[in-house]
Amino acid sequence: MDAIDRLSYTVHPGEGPYAILIPGTLGTRSNWAPNWPALAKVCRPVVTELWGHGLTPAPKDRGAYELGAYVAAIDHIRRELGAEDWFVIGQSFGGALGAHLALAHPETVRGLVLTNDVMFAGDRNDQSALRAFLDSWGAKFRQPDGREALRNYPAGPVRAGHTKGLDANIRAAMIAEFDEIDPLALADFYDLTLPYLGARDRLAEIAVPVLVVAGVHERRFGPISAHMALTIPNIEVVEVSAGHVVNSEAWRSFNVFVTAFLRRHQ
Repeated sequence: MDAIDRLSYTVHPGEGPYAILIPGTLGTRSNWAPNWPALAKVCRPVVTELWGHGLTPAPKDRGAYELGAYVAAIDHIRRELGAEDWFVIGQSFGGALGAHLALAHPETVRGLVLTNDVMFAGDRNDQSALRAFLDSWGAKFRQPDGREALRNYPAGPVRAGHTKGLDANIRAAMIAEFDEIDPLALADFYDLTLPYLGARDRLAEIAVPVLVVAGVHERRFGPISAHMALTIPNIEVVEVSAGHVVNSEAWRSFNVFVTAFLRRHQ
């Protein structure tokens, strides 16, 4: 990885230990705008962005997208902050990335918060179906009109429903930042990261406290969160009225549950 390639991050003022907030694919820094002010009562929120998203570059070295390198890039932020440990809060892929960080470096993770992600703990059928869908879009993103394909992506903030209940200024920022995403970085993610996210057989190895905030309107995630509840040793699962992008769709509930979790594990 080139020495200049670093995940961008912003440290917001707050009280308590650091907490890294990792968005999912297509998420940018404003995706956490409904959350970090409330969480700042119990932590110092650190908002990052994935490769090729927002202010984070798209590395020319494709090795940066390999799962181990991605985990190392997240942990590099902790080390730059001088923190021995921190909370890890992730939405969708961000949660899967955080879970792999907890597996690799449990001594650095005070607690882990996950939302709806199929690839990390889903069964092979769930993973295969989603990967086929995303691979088809990855091929579109590599075409000369890849940026136009990205604008037409159904999960983007213009077309998806998760932004409709947000403050108008936050929604506008999310839409503007969506145009900053590099479609080739997404394609590299689908090729080099996504196939290696699955760790269903390692759930019992997660040694840190875990909170799953499950959006119940995404039906495919229900069996996954139930399996996690039976398999991860120190886990809480709470259900909220939301679909896939839980922290935006049900931000009030998300903030309450996560704030309480962080306070219990200070």
